[in-house]
Amino acid sequence: MRFLANALVVSVLATGCAHSKVAVTASGSGSIAKPRAADCKITFLRNLPAKEHGMAAISQSDEEALQLFKRQIACVVEDEREAQMRLYAEDLRYEFPFANDRPRRIEGRDAFRKAMEPIWERRRKNRVELSLESCEFHATDEEGLFLAVFTLGAVIDQGEPVSSPCVQLIRVRGGRIAEVREYFEP
Repeated sequence: MRFLANALVVSVLATGCAHSKVAVTASGSGSIAKPRAADCKITFLRNLPAKEHGMAAISQSDEEALQLFKRQIACVVEDEREAQMRLYAEDLRYEFPFANDRPRRIEGRDAFRKAMEPIWERRRKNRVELSLESCEFHATDEEGLFLAVFTLGAVIDQGEPVSSPCVQLIRVRGGRIAEVREYFEP
């Protein structure tokens, strides 16, 4: 698979993707409402024919990929691992190039589950609560390849909140997530 190189990801992020961030909105009570996976919208890192009023055409496959990403994030936040596994292709390839607490490359959905179970169990044991703080989802010029930029918030055992920015390059094939390269600060 031809994934974008690290330098290209940084270049892409620095050249205008920030305009599509999901904004934190104020609720009627004056409190701040955090974004949810459902708030994530699709934008394009590719040139598409414009529709009426300058809106880019969103294909059905783009919308399906966005829905897969939203369900994946919701499963991670809610710790719904069985539902999460159903989103992945059997021959899933999942890469964590900067990880120091898990394999950097995992081949196969079952191998992914086996590698991640100790991490998921540690999250439960330490009572880590996750939330989605921000989310961007971008279609690319390559069919089936998408870029997700998001920040997960975490509260560990009712302590101080921390934020973890993440970037995922996601390949969708046959209605499932087939490949992920995830960049995060370990």
